[in-house]
Amino acid sequence: HLQMFIVQNICSHHSLDNALKINPKTFEWLGNEVSCGVGMQRIDIMFSQKNDDIDREIVPIELKATSANIDNVRQLSRYIDWIEQYYISNRPSTIRPVLICKASRLRKVTKQAFHNFNAQANGRYLPLEYIEYTDNGRDLIFTKTQY
Repeated sequence: HLQMFIVQNICSHHSLDNALKINPKTFEWLGNEVSCGVGMQRIDIMFSQKNDDIDREIVPIELKATSANIDNVRQLSRYIDWIEQYYISNRPSTIRPVLICKASRLRKVTKQAFHNFNAQANGRYLPLEYIEYTDNGRDLIFTKTQY
């Protein structure tokens, strides 16, 4: 349901678009269940937008209906490897990984996994953006969260 909500509401939902830094004027394409790798893993959601005439941004998004955990960064690492091998070589872009999870208190070990993930970037990708969502009974509210 979370994936469907995001795909249907991207570029038209205030808190989602703010959290994801969406610019509808430069938004290029959106994919869900994007197949990648030999094992045919699937990136939950991925989109591309132009920052200017030259610079593009590719955003792989991992979704979790639960709290964030250390396995989430392993998954994103595999997606980034695939994007670098098969996407970036054909369409140069900056990779901006995003994890969206149900709002909860982040465990210390999970925060450390996020920091380790960022430390391994070596300029290959931007730091992980962590977004939490809450359900207020009428709508989902998305908030970019510092870790």
